[in-house]
Amino acid sequence: MRKIFIAAAIFLTSAMVALAHGGSSKNVGNAIVFLNQSPISPFVGEPVKMSFALTDNNYRALANLPVTLSLIDTYYGDATKDKTILRQSLTTDANGDFEFDYTFPKENYFDVEISFGDPKNGQNDLTGFLVQPRRAVKSSDAAGAIISAAALGAAIALIIKNRRQ
Repeated sequence: MRKIFIAAAIFLTSAMVALAHGGSSKNVGNAIVFLNQSPISPFVGEPVKMSFALTDNNYRALANLPVTLSLIDTYYGDATKDKTILRQSLTTDANGDFEFDYTFPKENYFDVEISFGDPKNGQNDLTGFLVQPRRAVKSSDAAGAIISAAALGAAIALIIKNRRQ
């Protein structure tokens, strides 16, 4: 039983660490757009760093490529309420990379859209990544979580103790 408890503790700890940073990629036209975002699940008011890398389908960097980044306040189920809140013209560096930093002011879904010329045919390619900032945990919520965790730990300890007797 002790081994199970230790394994569960290690799993839960590593799962929390793994969620701190994250990345994804999307194929669009003749290109691949990679995004590494930190933190992956930001709080409202927390600075977010988004690192983009653009390559062709053979993973060769798309250097010095003009890119338009649009940040859209998105409303699920009603696209008529979507609002572009920021638009930036950027250029990838020699490695096909560029960065975008932003602090989200409220809870909602935000679409980070990337537009650029296709590396083979020059046609405009467009893709996006969804970010959902979450509200910060209040101290009263944190206290409740700590009490719940302590109660769960006590219950597990009692179960283990009763099984040994």
